[in-house]
Amino acid sequence: MKPIHILKKLITILYYLVGIGLFAGVFKLLLNIFNQKEIAPSLVKGETLYSLSSIKVIIAEVLVLLLSFAFFKAISFLKHSLGDLSEGNHFSRNVIQNFKNVGTLFVVCGLGELLGKLIITYLIENNFAIEFDSSIVLFPVIGLFFLYLSEVFSKAREIQSENNLTV
Repeated sequence: MKPIHILKKLITILYYLVGIGLFAGVFKLLLNIFNQKEIAPSLVKGETLYSLSSIKVIIAEVLVLLLSFAFFKAISFLKHSLGDLSEGNHFSRNVIQNFKNVGTLFVVCGLGELLGKLIITYLIENNFAIEFDSSIVLFPVIGLFFLYLSEVFSKAREIQSENNLTV
């Protein structure tokens, strides 16, 4: 089986899993908005379970949902470009634009996660602190790679069209 077909199936599975998770997150957020009691989120730091006011939990959940939506949209663009790639249309405008969108959204996810962790830490501990992990670095790197790849594909499209004219 060609790697592009495996990739297409894996991206499709990821697309639906992230979509279901996003739907569940929105449903949970709506439940929390309509439930005005104190909410004890499942944020555990050491042995302490923080009990936050409902507005702080809602702010944290909205941040997570916005980042999840950006990731879902990036996977959606990637899923839509795999059709052209599997058919051999590597340098189509659709693929180039979708790779540019995926790159931009991945960079937004990385920077948004950094900002989100900073805000959520402030909401929980009333202190500005951040814990770095691989996703804060990995998302922007992959995003920049997709942006670069879209530029390479755009240049290849120009060369291909010039080559077709010289025949």
